[in-house]
Amino acid sequence: MQELDVEMPPEPRRSRAWLGLIAFHAFSAVGMAGVMASAPDPSGEVALVYSPFSTPAEAFAGAAATDGRIVRVGRAPWIVVVAPKPQDKDFAARARAYGALLLLNPLVAGGCAAQRSTLSLKPKSS
Repeated sequence: MQELDVEMPPEPRRSRAWLGLIAFHAFSAVGMAGVMASAPDPSGEVALVYSPFSTPAEAFAGAAATDGRIVRVGRAPWIVVVAPKPQDKDFAARARAYGALLLLNPLVAGGCAAQRSTLSLKPKSS
């Protein structure tokens, strides 16, 4: 048998320019989301994001220890929205000291809207 020497066509090249463009847009989107989420809320409220492994009681206790007014709990049990005192310059440092991983604008961060509670303090009428 005779062996044929056949050249295979070259592999199609992946353009590095396209990969760079995709990476640029991905990093830009993440960066813009970070800038928007860190912008201050006009009402002064701050969403304190705790570890997803913390219990709701731990997140609530950490938020209460910041000396701010607790406004609501976010959709996730580890997010608590707090209104710090107007001239409290040490709020962010205190929030981090008590376990907050992120301090975000609750309006932009999304997911921090209050959940509707089915708990009623009124006795059921018979």
